[in-house]
Amino acid sequence: MATDAAAVLDSLQAMYRELKGGTRELRPEDRLMEDLGLDSLEGYELLVALEDAHGIELIEHVEA
Repeated sequence: MATDAAAVLDSLQAMYRELKGGTRELRPEDRLMEDLGLDSLEGYELLVALEDAHGIELIEHVEA
């Protein structure tokens, strides 16, 4: 399944606003921790939610 970058950014925007609140507009070059102020758990949760929403793999999942 092909995923449009704009669709992923829109999803990320909605998820970020739900997680952190506010009205900041996200940019493709934003970094999760440095620019968006997410901690490591919030960043991981956001990436997993994006993967689930778009059927893509952004990070390697390690099975324990």
